[in-house]
Amino acid sequence: IWLDESAQFWMSKGLNHYSPPNQHEGNLKNVVIQNSYMNLDPGGYTVALHFWSKISNNYMWLRSLSFLFFILTASGKPVGHLITLTPEDLKKR
Repeated sequence: IWLDESAQFWMSKGLNHYSPPNQHEGNLKNVVIQNSYMNLDPGGYTVALHFWSKISNNYMWLRSLSFLFFILTASGKPVGHLITLTPEDLKKR
């Protein structure tokens, strides 16, 4: 896997690429903290990958989350609006 993918994986585990070997995974709070220190992205993908990787750590499985976002975006269903919905938006539908 690429360097940016491996860094994202470690952040999703609540660790970073400088963490000692065999260190225990962190919790969700550690994921958010590591993302804020090691990454300039908002963190939604890192949190999603945190839960996605609970199913499997296989590199193809981990890459499939990015592919899922790609397919949703390419199909004309932007993913960002799912995160920004408010209760008022749901009442309008």
